[in-house]
Amino acid sequence: MWKPYGAEFAGTFLMVLLGCGSIALGWNSLSISITFGFGVFIAIMIFQPISGAHINPAVSAAFA
Repeated sequence: MWKPYGAEFAGTFLMVLLGCGSIALGWNSLSISITFGFGVFIAIMIFQPISGAHINPAVSAAFA
């Protein structure tokens, strides 16, 4: 029961860490966009078999 919730948390954390981290480092807009896209891609590839990889707490709550 808790495994999908943990996977959603970890996926969201990964996306925010990479995306917001690139902003905090002062990268240009293209690099930030690519980093957010890479973060979402990696989170989906890792956590999709576990939780469906919504990577959005609002969507996860709606599905629950």
